[in-house]
Amino acid sequence: MSKLFEIVSNVSGDARRTTFQGRDFIVAPLTMIVPGVLNGSEGPILYSKEEIGKNVNAWNEMPIVVNHPESGSARTPEVLDTTGIGFIFNVTTNADGALIGEGWFDVERTQVVDNRIYTSLVNEQKIELSTGLFLEKSPAEENATFNGVGYSFVSSAYRPDHLAILFDMKGACSVTDGCGVFNALSHDQVREKLTQVIRDSVNPKDDEYVYAAEVFDGSVVYERGVDLFKVDYTVKDDEVTLSGIPVLVERVTSYRPVSNSEKEGSMSKKTNEERSAIVNELVANCDCWNDEDKDVLNSFSDQKLDNLLAHNRKVIAANAEEEDEEDEEMEDNKKKPEKNSTSNNQQASPLTDEEWFNQAPESVREVFRNAQQVQNSQKEEIIQKLVTRVSDESTRTSVTNELRKESLEKLRLLESIVPEPPERRVANYSGSAAPSGNQQVSNFDESDILGLPWDDV
Repeated sequence: MSKLFEIVSNVSGDARRTTFQGRDFIVAPLTMIVPGVLNGSEGPILYSKEEIGKNVNAWNEMPIVVNHPESGSARTPEVLDTTGIGFIFNVTTNADGALIGEGWFDVERTQVVDNRIYTSLVNEQKIELSTGLFLEKSPAEENATFNGVGYSFVSSAYRPDHLAILFDMKGACSVTDGCGVFNALSHDQVREKLTQVIRDSVNPKDDEYVYAAEVFDGSVVYERGVDLFKVDYTVKDDEVTLSGIPVLVERVTSYRPVSNSEKEGSMSKKTNEERSAIVNELVANCDCWNDEDKDVLNSFSDQKLDNLLAHNRKVIAANAEEEDEEDEEMEDNKKKPEKNSTSNNQQASPLTDEEWFNQAPESVREVFRNAQQVQNSQKEEIIQKLVTRVSDESTRTSVTNELRKESLEKLRLLESIVPEPPERRVANYSGSAAPSGNQQVSNFDESDILGLPWDDV
């Protein structure tokens, strides 16, 4: 059955400030799970390197909260509103199989929820953290151990929920007790620190090449020019210190038969020239490295340099492929004929009204026919008004046919400039006495004559 488990580890290393979505963040490196036996909420559980490396991307964007929520899951509005202080990003595994990433702490939220955490981040002080994740666990074999540590269960199928900051509590793997190998630096981190400490100790010349070549538990072999030296070292609180006097040593090579599988998986140690060639290629082809980073690159192991080189070449190849696809697309676009052009590149003639009407859907044609009927009716009404004064039937028919060729707008214009016929005057003799036939009118006014009804010309 799946249940939420809590694992305690540590935050350490250099922090940086950045802006994300308009807010200020402090970004600090995280080591969340290390391979081995961890004391979870239900006892010692084995976390294998293989299981840690699965589903790594699921940790990205997980919320960071102060203490584990009582409800188990932190992915609720109530929990994030009261205890949420950031998110996890850039999660991966290192060479030792540990789950590492970056904690993005919202400056304002961290100060409000628990300002002590903010102060510790600013001062780059270690802070205990605990992962909240759902997992499957199966009983271990009787008396099972890993590196001398017994465990009761084997974990698998990790499903992360949140990362809790434990400022007032000590977990099974605390900062105070160091938590054995669970709080140790990775081999790459030890190598980098040893290289820097050795260089500070021997104070090499500007052109003298010095770096940690082989790192063992408690001792390191470093190259200085063409010589090899071995010296002891100790690690305490993530600080590396050299102890004893460096001893001049030589590399001893032995040969033995190997199987085919060993041959396929083996890699010979690179020479200084090979390492220098890889470093120069990385600096030349990646904006993320420059000449000032050569010392850092030279401190990496052969395997890590190979991984960086392979990744860099993969990115370059992908970019080149993308550019080729863009060039091909541009060429294809150039070859495509322009819209509405014929095979001989001549502009196609526009459709006539009849061609357009025949290609239109039936529903569109029905609407068009109805509109045409209304328009024809309006045109006919105006035409009849315009030809009403034409008395000759033949002329009237000819004028009517010519006017029917005009648009409705032009007919309306003609209608507006042709004067209306004068109002007809009708004689009204009601109440008047009829004059006698021989009656003389002495006061006759010639201007006061009732005109004839108006007739069309």
